[in-house]
Amino acid sequence: MFSKNHFETQYKKIQKIYSPFFDEEILFGVDGWNHLLKSRGVPRMEKEFLARFELLEVGCKLLGKNFPPTEYNCRDYGNNYLVEFYSFVYAYQTQMGEEFRLKMVIRQKPNKSKHFYSLIKAKHKHFQNKETP
Repeated sequence: MFSKNHFETQYKKIQKIYSPFFDEEILFGVDGWNHLLKSRGVPRMEKEFLARFELLEVGCKLLGKNFPPTEYNCRDYGNNYLVEFYSFVYAYQTQMGEEFRLKMVIRQKPNKSKHFYSLIKAKHKHFQNKETP
């Protein structure tokens, strides 16, 4: 049976990563952990969770490089509660030579620090930031 305890312990060890682009630390807290576990409140399948968690190490290394975000989005949740989303898209290659696009999303709520929010893996033939960690 799938147990999240080991993965949660590993995730909590990350705590924060310094981003040269923002010139500040990006926090790894409960919001990012919950998003790894669930999508819109529905638990992710074990295979999807494990695939995303596997990418965390790569994503953290790339976040520590001075790449600009490839996407920026600001959502208004009403009453002037604006939440900002910064997406970083990277190319990476597996040991088997397979290339993927890795999208890491950083979120910032009003008057809060930037924090890790999401990680997505997709095959893609065009890459924004081409570097292998």
